[in-house]
Amino acid sequence: MLTYGYIDYNIAVMFPRSASLSECRLPYWKSWDGTNNWWLYDTAQGEHDYDPFAFDVALLGFHLCESFQHLPPYAPFVAPLLDMMVHQDTKKRFTAREALQFFDDMYPQLSEAELEFAPPQGWNLSHPYETFDRWQDLPLDFVQRWACYRKPPIPWSTKVLRYLCRYRWVHYVVVRVRRFHSGFKFGALLLDGMLRFFQGACLQGSG
Repeated sequence: MLTYGYIDYNIAVMFPRSASLSECRLPYWKSWDGTNNWWLYDTAQGEHDYDPFAFDVALLGFHLCESFQHLPPYAPFVAPLLDMMVHQDTKKRFTAREALQFFDDMYPQLSEAELEFAPPQGWNLSHPYETFDRWQDLPLDFVQRWACYRKPPIPWSTKVLRYLCRYRWVHYVVVRVRRFHSGFKFGALLLDGMLRFFQGACLQGSG
């Protein structure tokens, strides 16, 4: 019996076989290609490049959140799984192997009653994956046990950068500052100064 699989390689990238994972990075504009990629924020803060493997995990996590992020009350392990797939820190985010291993470890722990239970229909699935609390209504002991897997709130500095980078010229400047920052301390100080300036401006405006 033959099994066939079809994959669309339209925007696929082939890295050299000898390249390490740390070397497999793409320029930020490549992250804008593809369906639904605009919903991810790996390059929304002016990053000059990104990890395509971590990006793919987050994209899969985004799609899973669209359909299943309301299910933790019925299958609690879904909360840490999804949070770690869409974690904003790509270094802490699950790899594809880690996500699959976590699922394989947790799925057998579900009881037959839990597997056969049908979640109620009519759930609003439109809540943004970044702000939806997948841990609400979960047992306290479970939340405490898996606390290190819980995605933290988005930092104010990240929100500021995202807002500023919506303007093309600001995005252009931030990308170059961040590229400079990756190799020099002065770049880090400059970026920090920019954020503090705009934070002060926002506070004055709200006052």
